[in-house]
Parts: sequence; C-alpha cells; structure tokens
Amino acid sequence: MTAVQRSGAATALFAALPAVALVHIVALASGQEWLSLLTKPFIMLVLALALVWSVRRLSAATVTALVAILCSWLGDVALMVPGELAFGVGILFFMLAQAGYVVLFVRHLRNRRRPPVWALVYLVWLVAGIALLSQQDMGALYPAVVLYAVVIGAMAASSTMTTPTIAVGGALFLVSDSLIGLDRFVPAVTIWAADEIIMATYAAGQGLIVWGVAEVLRRRERAVLPV
Repeated sequence: MTAVQRSGAATALFAALPAVALVHIVALASGQEWLSLLTKPFIMLVLALALVWSVRRLSAATVTALVAILCSWLGDVALMVPGELAFGVGILFFMLAQAGYVVLFVRHLRNRRRPPVWALVYLVWLVAGIALLSQQDMGALYPAVVLYAVVIGAMAASSTMTTPTIAVGGALFLVSDSLIGLDRFVPAVTIWAADEIIMATYAAGQGLIVWGVAEVLRRRERAVLPV
C-alpha cells in the first residue's frame, strides 16, 4: 500500500470515530443497552487502527501510544461489566493508559521543557478533587481513586508540553473522568445526561490525542523517510 493509500485509510478511520461515538451516545440516550454495549469497544479500536495506518513504521512513540490505547480499550471493556470489582479493574487499566500517555508526551512528543503556567489549573483541580472525595464514603476505593486522579492530572499537565491538539484532547479526557467521579462518588451532585456527556468528552478527548499523536509522527516520518 502506498503512502497516499495509507493516509487515506487513516483519514477514513479518524472520520469514522464521530459516527461510532454518535451511535453509541444515541444508544445511551434512547436506552438501547445492547447497541451501547456493542459500539463502545469500537471507539478505541477505530483509533488504534487509525494510528497504525497513519505511520509507516512502528517507532517507540507509536508502540507507547498503542499500549495506552489498548489499556483504554481494556478499561472500556471492564467498565461494561457491573460490580465494584469490574470498576476497580477498569480504574487500573485506565490508570495504566494515563501513565502510558505521560511517558508518550514527556519522553517522545515533548516540544517544550515544562508545562505552561496556565497548566497550574490542573494542580488546583487535583487539590480540589481530592478534598471533595475525602468527604465522601468511598470505602476501599478511595486510595485507588486518589492515585488515579494524580495520574490523570499528570497526563493532562504533560499533554500541554506537546501540541495544542493533544493538549485539548488531554483536557477533555480529564473532564470526562472528572464527571465519572462526580456522578459515581458525590451523591449531592446531579449531572444531566451524565453518561452521554461522559462518553462524548471521552471520545473527543481520546480522538484528539490520537489525531495529534499521528500528526506529529507523520511529520517526523516525512522529515526522514522518502515519500
């Protein structure tokens, strides 16, 4: 397959993401549980395929991104299963995904030495979030959720050292997980259409992250490989 064909396939897959996410969100809103369960795993699978077709070789950065995507997919699948154990497993896989993104952003994609000053908002978010969670009755999940908050905060902050596309994606991913935390652990907070908004920000965040990663990797390949 030529470079043009690969690029076209990648573009088609990225374009398919909003369609898959929209079908999933409509299924959630309309109570079609079977359709929401069917479509959810395809969100990250589409992104994994889009990234693979975006590049011509599997660099360390590409592999790191694919590991983070795989962990996200495993987290999605785990959260489809009811129960506290499955929720804990989902948290674990998503924490691994966030850690993978931190490594990717800091080690492979960084284009500035440190986050911008405005990224301190993520530190404020972390302190406020931990303070709020400490007032809730979370039982044995509390340490895991706090650790997860630290890791996803680090992901969002480190994304600001890459490109604007990735940084926006990191922020949306953080919003999605913050809404999950509020909806699940803070009974006093009621979020309208919580599931739909969570999945919309999740799909948009992950999509922008992977799109931004693909852009950087393609640009690097064009600089060193013949077309």
